[in-house]
Amino acid sequence: HVAAIPCEGCPPIIESTMLSQKGIASAKADQKTSTLAFTVKPEARVKVSDLQKALKAASDQMGMGADYSLKNIKEAARGRAD
Repeated sequence: HVAAIPCEGCPPIIESTMLSQKGIASAKADQKTSTLAFTVKPEARVKVSDLQKALKAASDQMGMGADYSLKNIKEAARGRAD
């Protein structure tokens, strides 16, 4: 969950910010649901604090009440082929 995505221009900024972070494979932000789905590259380690720092800088630059802070981060179930 992303704290505040106030305009349609925010999702591309959030996505590009995430994709610029080492270890992030994909990112998709949704303004309507205020959510961000992202995947971490296999074998990569990503610090949430680093993501938060980058997203804060992006939302500060955007202004207009944007707050890209991540809340209630959940890990999706991983599928396995047996």
